[in-house]
Amino acid sequence: AAKALKEQHWRFHKKVKMWFQRYDKPKEIVESHETGTYVYFDTDLWQQRTKEDFKFEYKFLEENTLDD
Repeated sequence: AAKALKEQHWRFHKKVKMWFQRYDKPKEIVESHETGTYVYFDTDLWQQRTKEDFKFEYKFLEENTLDD
């Protein structure tokens, strides 16, 4: 499942333990993070939601590649 999400440009945030995808072009991109509107999957409501002005810190980005 994780491989399929990554192929569709979803990224896993290790701190909040959720999958995020950019909703549109980030408002800010710097070396340590990017800020913008993201779509995420809310497991409590079992639906996609949006989060505006979210600061996605790269240190929390799951970067492991998945082998076939």
